[in-house]
Amino acid sequence: MIILPDHSFLKKNPFSPEGNSFVVPFIENKNSLLLICIPIGILLAMTIPISNRSYWDDEIFSIITSKSWRSMTDVFRKYENNMAFYYVILFLWMKLFGDGELATRLLSICISIFSIYFFFKLACKIFNKTTAFFATLLLVCNP
Repeated sequence: MIILPDHSFLKKNPFSPEGNSFVVPFIENKNSLLLICIPIGILLAMTIPISNRSYWDDEIFSIITSKSWRSMTDVFRKYENNMAFYYVILFLWMKLFGDGELATRLLSICISIFSIYFFFKLACKIFNKTTAFFATLLLVCNP
């Protein structure tokens, strides 16, 4: 029989009235919009220096694939179809904003910002603001 050590002390938090959740009062009292802006700022700080470099191989493939419906359907039939929705969105995005480096990279940044926002809101509903804030920071810092 294996006896595991008691880790019940990890569940207790002196800051929480319930004693079973991770809560930092400073974060809990802040406005959710402010808490979302911090991870978004970190994302932009990490993304902007990279964005002035030339295209990477996968970006070139995505742009060439999304140039026309015919090239997209050819790629879907012959090679890969697990990125089909992204290619369709990129096709429509390039029709609206052009196919320059800034315009095409802006789509990924916009998708990332929306993901951060919805991830934070979902984590707030499931847990609390403190857990949602730190989970969102981990999401943003994940390469």
